[in-house]
Amino acid sequence: MRGYILTERERKILKMYVEENVKLDGFSVLALRLKRWEKKLTLEDLELMENALKKFESEERTDSS
Repeated sequence: MRGYILTERERKILKMYVEENVKLDGFSVLALRLKRWEKKLTLEDLELMENALKKFESEERTDSS
């Protein structure tokens, strides 16, 4: 799997846009990147990754018991 992980700055940019409708410096570049990645990463992919992470966490808790 190869993917893109948001930096703290990018998270802040997206959070401000979503919550406050404020477009900070770097928003337009990030928006272009997101639109490009949208075609490659589906909601199903995101859900599958989230479920795998939950399972990893569950297994780690079981292993440490």
